[in-house]
Amino acid sequence: MAAMAQRTVDIARDELHRRMLKIADPDDRGRSSWRHGRPRYLNRFRLLKLKFMIMQRRFPGRALNWLLYLLERGRASSVHYLPTVVPIEAVNGCNLRCPECPTGTNAPSARKKGKASLSDMKAIVDQVYQRSLQISFHHFGEPLLNDDFYAACRYAVEKGLWTVIHSNLSIQAGDLAQRLVASRLCNLVASCDGVTQEVYEQYRAGGEVELVFRNIEAIVAEKRRRGTPFPWITAQFLIFDHNWHEMQGFQQRALAAGADEVLFLPACRNGTSKSGHVGCEEVFRLAQLAWIPRETPRVCQLLWDSPIITYDGGLYPCCFSYRDEDLFVTPAEAQTGTLLGHWNAPAYRQARRFFTGKTTSRPDLPLPCKHCERTANRR
Repeated sequence: MAAMAQRTVDIARDELHRRMLKIADPDDRGRSSWRHGRPRYLNRFRLLKLKFMIMQRRFPGRALNWLLYLLERGRASSVHYLPTVVPIEAVNGCNLRCPECPTGTNAPSARKKGKASLSDMKAIVDQVYQRSLQISFHHFGEPLLNDDFYAACRYAVEKGLWTVIHSNLSIQAGDLAQRLVASRLCNLVASCDGVTQEVYEQYRAGGEVELVFRNIEAIVAEKRRRGTPFPWITAQFLIFDHNWHEMQGFQQRALAAGADEVLFLPACRNGTSKSGHVGCEEVFRLAQLAWIPRETPRVCQLLWDSPIITYDGGLYPCCFSYRDEDLFVTPAEAQTGTLLGHWNAPAYRQARRFFTGKTTSRPDLPLPCKHCERTANRR
């Protein structure tokens, strides 16, 4: 009897697993990768974004900058383009305590907390708007905790830049929807990894899942009141071993709340403690229901894609950076010169030369590249 009961449980679990796989990996095989989430073809989101960009007065110059980026990416140690996507760290603090996030865990080696000023964010927009395509106002922090973000976002959109933020959206503020829609934000990525509080809070520690859905509903209502499609709301679900069974319920709940799309991405966890290398990660693969090492690329394209501009003006080379010693350009150094000049700072040129084969001296690389899994992979 016990064996039959267990078999019934196993059959039900297998059927649930098949349904979740179908959601995460559509039958049309259109999904380019879990990293990007969206299919390759021109879906509604990409059509909206493309239309926005083409309609901007500066689009021809931005398109030329993008072509130059494609020509030099992965090849040149000194580049002649501005990053097509410019991430600005509006704030490096957060109201949640996510266990795989340096901000959430308050890592001892993390930088001190702070917020970018409106004048500083506007100054960055003024440097990049003629050639860049997009500004993202987030890194390791919750951008909606910075009241100056809303005005900075509106300023960037007025300059013709597509704007994005990633938010936990577990924010208690009565005027949040009004301020967010008034900011003219283009894309709001709301990260919410569950449909029940018990499952959700296993990762989004300190958050309230019902508050997230209420905020989505309020933003959608405000969009309708103003007659605007912005912000496009992306409900993002990171798939862990503890929450994969709630994928379908989350999809139904997010769409019912008014989200424009739902993205399922594999969760990552830091493997640095096991390997000693920065950038060593494990990802949860739904197909195997197991954590496996992430495949490490042999060329770090992040060095050519975009710098991360910290709240106080410094430059990080990648999303694995959050310590003072990881800065390629310090806030003090960033006070003089231009972003393009800082984009070609000695640390950038040295790291790019390593990946283009012009030098093989890994010990001489700047941090965090010196101890990164990607440089170790090229030995």
